[in-house]
Amino acid sequence: MSAGEAPNPVAPVTPGAMLLELVILPVADIDRAKAFYRDRVGFTVDVDVAPAEGEAVRAGLVAHGVDVAPVVDRGGVLYAGFSDPDGNTWMLQHMPWRA
Repeated sequence: MSAGEAPNPVAPVTPGAMLLELVILPVADIDRAKAFYRDRVGFTVDVDVAPAEGEAVRAGLVAHGVDVAPVVDRGGVLYAGFSDPDGNTWMLQHMPWRA
């Protein structure tokens, strides 16, 4: 490490390590699913967040000039997508039963 260089806080990935960066999947019981993947499969939980309640997210993004698609109801789950300037796509998701 050279002078002024900050240490890397992330541990190196060892050969053969399983990495799961981001997967979105519906589950019936969040706590049960987290326990399975963390305790039985052995994944490390790096970030665990919950979305804020309400449907104001889309309106807030639109108010900031983001071109967000209209909300679509796909069997009780509401979705609205948008793209960033580099073409990366994002999908907002709202599950009313979690409110």
